[in-house]
Amino acid sequence: MMKRLEQCVPPGVDGAGELGTIYVLWALTGFNMLGRMIPFFEALQYLREHGGTLFQFWYYFTAPRYIFPVLVLPVMVIVSLLYLGAKIVAHYQSYRTGSRADYTMRRLPDRREYHRRALALPLVGLAGLAIIVAVTFAADVALYFWLAPAEGLPSMFQWPC
Repeated sequence: MMKRLEQCVPPGVDGAGELGTIYVLWALTGFNMLGRMIPFFEALQYLREHGGTLFQFWYYFTAPRYIFPVLVLPVMVIVSLLYLGAKIVAHYQSYRTGSRADYTMRRLPDRREYHRRALALPLVGLAGLAIIVAVTFAADVALYFWLAPAEGLPSMFQWPC
């Protein structure tokens, strides 16, 4: 599968190098999203010790001392999205330079080959990025419901008396 992905790039583009860069982006994004969980755990600990509601949890979680890890660390997601968008543009642009291979690619029997080669690696990178963000977000929500005291949960998630 990976060997096939490396070959789904425009001519003259290093597929293995781009795939390696996408792996690094995934790792950095995963570490940054996990880094967000440190203030999340501290806010949950505060909620368990002092009690409170979901609103008080978010007030503590978004206090000025946590603005950096909560809002700035996920900027790696934005950097990854910008990189992948730039790669899409660069792949399409690589066909238009030199011998103008875009005209040749459009005459192939499979007309989708042109777009497949330009979009394959960036879309795989985007799919992996979406999975990383979804898993860490789901972990945040699950940990909140698992670790928060019963009175800290919204009323619709509390057991009826």
